[in-house]
Amino acid sequence: MNNDDKYYISKFSSAQGYLQVDSIEKIASIKIRENSNYSSYRDLIEYIGSSNTRIKIKEAQGDFHGSGWVLEDEIDNRVLLIEHETGLEILYIAGSIASLIQLVPFVINGWKQISDIFNRNSRFDHRAKVEIRILDKDRSIVETKFIEIDEYIYKVLIEKYFELNEKVDKLEKEVFDLKKGKKVKEKETIAKSPRKKI
Repeated sequence: MNNDDKYYISKFSSAQGYLQVDSIEKIASIKIRENSNYSSYRDLIEYIGSSNTRIKIKEAQGDFHGSGWVLEDEIDNRVLLIEHETGLEILYIAGSIASLIQLVPFVINGWKQISDIFNRNSRFDHRAKVEIRILDKDRSIVETKFIEIDEYIYKVLIEKYFELNEKVDKLEKEVFDLKKGKKVKEKETIAKSPRKKI
C-alpha cells in the first residue's frame, strides 16, 4: 500500500458517514484539475445555496486535506465537495446515477461559472482535466482520466444501460422458463387425470 492509497482510504473513511455507505469501496472521487482560488469554494457554496433552495448544505469535518461540505437534495442524494488548490473534488456514491445526473452536473456548472471569473485574469492554462478515483477490492487507488466530466457521465450511463439491459434479459428468460414449466406441468396433469367413460 503506497501513500496515495493511504491518503484516499483516510479521506473516503471520513466521507463514509456523510455519504451513508457501508463500505469505502463504494465511494468515487471526481477531481476537476485546474488551479483555483480558495475563495472560489466559498463563492461556489454561496452560489449553490442561493440558486437552489432545495439543496441542504452543511460543513463536513474529517481528514479531507481541505474544507468539505455535504450537499443533500430533497430525495436524499448526497455528494461531498472538497476544496484543493489544484481544483474541486467531488466525492459521491459510485453507481448512484441520481447523484451523478442531478447533483454532480449542478455543482460543476456552478464551479465553471465561478472558476471562469478567476481564470480569466490568470496566466495559467486552466483547461480542466477530470480524474476519477476509486478503491479496488485490495484498497488500492484506481485512476481514470477524462477530458470532460460529460464524457465520464456518458460512460457511466452507457455502462448502467447495458447492466440494466442484461438484468431485464435475465428476468425475461426466467419468466419465460417459469411459464414454460407451468405449461409442461399442466400438460402432465391433464395426461395423468383419469378419463371418464361414456
